Amino acid sequence: MKFIKLHINFLFAALIILMQPIAGAAGNENITSVKKTTLAGSAQSSVTSTSAWLEKMQKQAKISNFKGTVIMQKQNANSIKTRTFNITHFFEGSSEYEKITPLDGNMRFIVRINQVVQAYIEPKKIIISTKRDDAGFPFLTNNINQVSKLYSISSLSKERILGYNTDVFLLSPKNPKDKRYNYKIWTYNDLILKIQTSWQGKLLEQVFFADLQNIELNLNEIQDWMSYGKNWQYKLPRMQEVNLQKYGWNFIKEYKGYEHIKSMRKNTVNEKNPASDVYMHQVIYSDGLASISIFIESNPTLDLESALNKYKNINRGNNHIYTKNINGYSITAVGEAPASILEELINTINVPPANVLK
Repeated sequence: MKFIKLHINFLFAALIILMQPIAGAAGNENITSVKKTTLAGSAQSSVTSTSAWLEKMQKQAKISNFKGTVIMQKQNANSIKTRTFNITHFFEGSSEYEKITPLDGNMRFIVRINQVVQAYIEPKKIIISTKRDDAGFPFLTNNINQVSKLYSISSLSKERILGYNTDVFLLSPKNPKDKRYNYKIWTYNDLILKIQTSWQGKLLEQVFFADLQNIELNLNEIQDWMSYGKNWQYKLPRMQEVNLQKYGWNFIKEYKGYEHIKSMRKNTVNEKNPASDVYMHQVIYSDGLASISIFIESNPTLDLESALNKYKNINRGNNHIYTKNINGYSITAVGEAPASILEELINTINVPPANVLK
């Protein structure tokens, strides 16, 4: 269970840019209304289709130059967990440059250049570099067709946010019986200013700008980001896609709209001891908006019973964690979905006898 704890701790430090799933190809709708704009002017958006709207929002976030303070609030069982981030975003040519600095906890910051994400861990002076298809804030999806099949979008009354008269939209499951979240989204000139995630009428999480301003492209600032930590230890987590079926595992291709995306064997960096790596197998599912990762450990490094009791079924806002011991494996699902879906998904797995994974 050690790698699960490491994964969860880092997940919430970097969650702003790692919000959503690794999914398939985007839709090919022809969007002609996306323009490079500033926050000045009147906000006008029209909903033509879910897929067109999603693509327009993401394109606008990509091509805008801005900086601001982002607040993320997660509703736990008896408390609200708040984290604050500074974000700076530039666009030049066809490239995005982004820096996110958490203002809480240990000193660290994250720099993204397109899909390459580098986390700078100040206490240990290490740089962790990964490549993600779902990077960027605010990120919604890169599987627009799947989202369009499962969710519908509706326009709500305008609301005033940060002094702007924003358009408000609701992404909700097409089937009310589906175990999926609702997403309420505030936009101005097609730039997302606030997102709320709810389930059965209860607010689980909200992410919003506390302040936001337009800025000019600053190549010197980008160069400073890229040159920081030249003498630090550089860690490149190794990962490869694997076919777990040859080891006797069987994963369902789709479960209630959550599609099996890929299975991987990878190492993650142990921040407490950077010289050692933690290996794991990860199976990824997504419905286009919400992602679920299933982590498999064959030889748990902590006392299994205490670990299972700690992680059996907990939540942090819209993220749930469910762990189950099957045939000596510790199998943990972490995802932006109701806990019951995580449990059901784990129960669909055909698990082989112990010690066949290395």
